[in-house]
This record gives sequence, C-alpha cells and structure tokens, in this order.
Amino acid sequence: MRLLKTRVRITMDVGVKKTASFPNSSKSGKRAEEWKKQGNSHFRRRELSEALQCYAEAAFASPWPGGERQRILSHLLRCVEPPKRHVATSLYSTKQNTDEAHYSLLAVCIGNRSAVLYEMNKPKECLADIELALSLGFPTVSQYKLYRRRGLCLAQLGDRAGALRALGASEGSVCTGRAEDQLAAELKTHRKKVENLLQDNEQSHSQPSKGRHCAVYEAARSHQSMGETVSECNHWPYVSRAIKCDYSPSKGRFIRATMDIVAGEVVLSERASAAVLNFDLHLTTCSHCFEQTSSLIPCCWCAGDGYCSGECREDAWVEYHWIECPVSDNMWGKADWMTRVALRMVVSAPATVLKGVLSKGLDSTITDSSKHFSTAEPYAALLSLVSHKDRFSDKQQTAMFSKMAETMMECFGDTIKAYLNSKGTDPHDHSTPEVTSGGLRSLFLHHLLQLRCNSHRVTAVLEAGEVAGRGESVKSSHEATLGSAVFPTASLFNHSCWPNIIFRFQGSKVEAVATRPIRNGDEACNCYGPQLGRMKRAERVAELQTKYFFHCSCPACAG
Repeated sequence: MRLLKTRVRITMDVGVKKTASFPNSSKSGKRAEEWKKQGNSHFRRRELSEALQCYAEAAFASPWPGGERQRILSHLLRCVEPPKRHVATSLYSTKQNTDEAHYSLLAVCIGNRSAVLYEMNKPKECLADIELALSLGFPTVSQYKLYRRRGLCLAQLGDRAGALRALGASEGSVCTGRAEDQLAAELKTHRKKVENLLQDNEQSHSQPSKGRHCAVYEAARSHQSMGETVSECNHWPYVSRAIKCDYSPSKGRFIRATMDIVAGEVVLSERASAAVLNFDLHLTTCSHCFEQTSSLIPCCWCAGDGYCSGECREDAWVEYHWIECPVSDNMWGKADWMTRVALRMVVSAPATVLKGVLSKGLDSTITDSSKHFSTAEPYAALLSLVSHKDRFSDKQQTAMFSKMAETMMECFGDTIKAYLNSKGTDPHDHSTPEVTSGGLRSLFLHHLLQLRCNSHRVTAVLEAGEVAGRGESVKSSHEATLGSAVFPTASLFNHSCWPNIIFRFQGSKVEAVATRPIRNGDEACNCYGPQLGRMKRAERVAELQTKYFFHCSCPACAG
C-alpha cells in the first residue's frame, strides 16, 4: 500500500512520471567516453543503428571547447535584448563546465558518427558531420580519414570537382610515419573507389528514374505553393485567399471558404507558436524545427537538445532556450510536454507585450479578442484560444493543472519576473505596476488549460527498416509522433466526423490540405480524432463532449 501511494503521488506530481527515458542533460566527459567505447564496439560488429545512437549520446554528453563555447554564447547574446541577456549571463555564470580535459572528445565523437552515417548510405548527413568535426579541432593525425570520407560522399553525390579536391586534401594530410608501399596502395585503392563512384553516379543520372508515387499525395504536393495569399492588412500572411475566419454564437470562431477550393489545395501553412519534441527523438530530430537528421549539432551547455543548423540553435536560444538551458538538469524529470509548451508560449512573447497583458489584466485581454482573430500580434492570437476553464467538472484534473502552474512558478517564476520587471512597456513610464507572482501563475494556468483542447500532435512518416518481398528489398515506414505543438490559426478549424481538410506536418510546420472539393460559403473542418467509419455516432459524441466540451452536430452526426 505504501508503494502504491508513492506511485500515485509521483504520477500526480505535475502529471509526469520520472523514468529512465529522460536524457541526462548535463555534460560529462566521463560519460561521453563510455558512450564512445560502446559505439566502437557496436561499429566493429557492424551494428550500425546501435553505434549511431551511442556516438550521438557521446557527442551530446561531450563538453564543448571552452573558447568555442564562449564564442557561440557571445554571438547568441548579441541577438537577445539587454534585460534577457543580463538574466542569461547571470545564470550561466554558475553553469560553466570545467571539464576541459575532454574538449577534443566532441570532435572525435562527431567524426565517428560520420563514419556510421557513411556506412548507412547517408552522404549528406555524413558531410555535415565531417565539416563539424573539422571545425571543432579533429586530431590532425587522423584528419586524412575525414577527407577521404568527404571525397567518397561527394563522389556518391556526383560532385566530381569537390571529390577530387577532397581526395587531394586526404593525400596531403595523411600520416607520413607509415610504410611508403602500404601508403601508396591505400591511396591508389581510394582514388580508384572515388572514380568508380563518380562513374556510377553519371550512369545513373543518364537513365530515366523509375518509381511509383501515390496519386493523392502528388495531387496535394502540386498545390503546395499557396499562390495568392491575403493582403497584409488582414494580418494572415500564411492563409490562402480562399478561406477566412467567421464568428457565430453557436459555433464560435470557424473557418469558411470564400471561393471554391479543389481537392489537394493547401489553404493554410503555419509554423508552430510553441512546440516541444518527444524525449525519445532528441538524438535524431532537431529540437526546434523537428527536421529529421542524424547529424545534429548538440547544445553547447546541456545534453538534452540538438539542432539541425546554427540558425535553428540561434532561433531556439532567442525564443525560449535562454531560460530552459540553465535549469535543464532539473527540468527533464519534472516538466512534461504540456508544461514545456506552456512555458515556451510565455517566454517567446516580447517583454513589452507580455508585461502589457499582465498589467492590463488577463480576463480583459481575453475578452477583447474572443470574437476576433489577427496574427498582427502572435501572442494575442495565442491568448485568444479558448481555455474552457468554466467547463472543467473534474476537480482532480483542475487541481493537477494548478499544481503544474505552481511548479512552473517554482522553476521559472523568479527569472521571468526579474526579466519582465527590468523592462517596462514604456522606458519613461514608471507607473506600470510590476509583474506579480499571482498574475504570472494565472497566465501559466491559462495556457495549460488552453493546451487541453488546442494542442496538436505533430506526426511524421519515419523509415522503420527494410523488408524483403518478392525478390527485392523494400523499405518499410510507420507514422510516429514527433512532439506536441500549438498553432493559433490551425486551431480555428472546427471538428467534423467527416472532414474536408486534413493536416499535414513538415517538421514543426502544419499545412491544411483539402481532401475533397469545398464550395464557396461552406465551412472547412478538420477531424479531432473521432471519425465516421471508425466509431459509432454515440461513441463519437460522447468522446468529443468529454475531451472538447461540445456536442457534435456535423453532417455525419446530424444525418
């Protein structure tokens, strides 16, 4: 009984269970060495998937070179307004990693990861890792291996000039302490391999490509370019002219077609206002844009986030990572996806806008925008999403959300208050009241309740391996959940058990695609889960009433 009570307490504590699946977010040269040794062992046994995971873990855990880390921090802080920069600098003054003895380990781990990616026939990702390893100071005595691998990848991609340059660089940097006859044989073999790859690539491009494609998918892709968009005065820069937002007392805000829409037409393309990646994918997916890649650039200070490019790392830092990174050691085990999305919804807002909302009053701000929608101010669009705070009948669930908001205040409240109070809405206006803990807690709770009905599950089709069939190898795939996100505009689509649009995700962006023709004046609807053909009418109505607090009256249910 005591063990059962303990489990219940852990489950109800912020709605999160602390499990071993959460990555260790602190840098450690010792832990990185252990991961690297395991990767070497898997690589020798040709267990490439396991080796790739171990080398990625080693790279994420490896401390960055001190000078490089400070250079990146200085660059990132220049992108942040002064109050936020002051807060971030003070936090990092106590988070400097002194394990500099293993600084070159990072380059070695990245270089080893490139070897696995080459064996897995991923030349583009392999090249990205090679460039990163060289920039981080890969050992000079072994650089010829990276140059050779670069030449093979470029040859595989058909870049003859680049492959030959890499070949020359590998011959110029090769270790001279080896036997001349052995060295000459290796160079000859490598040059021959590069030439064969270039020849095979030229022959493959001269032949017409073969393959089957889904007609429905191709039809949707043909309309990916949205063409005309609404004028800037409507403040909907990512929405087609073919739709607009309307309001009615019975439906609330909804999306209506303003002209005929054909099947496959993209009517909306929107980047997530806040998104959080699933913990299990942090080694193979960009934490910011959700791009699938195995050549991630680890964060310089924490071992929990990686990025597909320097631009994503910079954008993530400016928007939210400046406050998450210093406390990442504690956050991974305490904050679930909903808590982290709500935090990013708050900290991504400009300081002046956020403080203005808190000083004006949350209820007043939400009432002003309840019937209208505009993306002129992105944070106002987030605030206007419904929270249904008056419809929660489950006191236990309401108490859980309150506990989550309280935990957010404990972890981030003081930092956010110091940041906001250091910058008023007007530098010459000292009458604006300071941000209080009560107002900030109410804001956290509001966003948590919003996510209860307005969050989206971001999905992608991932390759699961190869399956043999009819004498040939076929790659299998499956749909996976990348993470959770909130899209202010996409959330305006009402539900229908027989929808006429579908959401398609490209990383952390969503596209709304028409699945059948929509006539001018008709409502454009998405499906929230219960769908005609999968569930009976009574089951659909009951589930939608429980989860989303409305009685479905779509054509499928009404008919």
